[in-house]
Amino acid sequence: MAKILSFKLAGLPKTTNASRRHGHWGALLSESRKWKRAVWAAVQNAGKPAQPMLSASIELIRHSSTQPDFDNLVSSFKWILDGLIDAGVIVSDKPSVIGQLVYKWEKAAPKKGFIEVRVSYG
Repeated sequence: MAKILSFKLAGLPKTTNASRRHGHWGALLSESRKWKRAVWAAVQNAGKPAQPMLSASIELIRHSSTQPDFDNLVSSFKWILDGLIDAGVIVSDKPSVIGQLVYKWEKAAPKKGFIEVRVSYG
């Protein structure tokens, strides 16, 4: 039976287009660290697996007031995936480990955006 690690993070990671507009390397580094720390904390609270997974299925859902195009939807989860690696949930974000990710968007009220992460493994 598959196990599921599921959590929500308040706020929204920047899309590629937004990052390019405000893309000083220092700001991007700060944004990256912020989301990786948030993932690490959420994983600890949600029940981190004992060992990083060699195989997992991942569903990523962005809840925001405006729908991004698909490229920006996908790119907005870059730091979240990196955070899953850093937190020891998955060994890598290569397709041989996580297969084809599922990216979704759902409507949320303005200024109430968040993301959901669901990792199925085992």
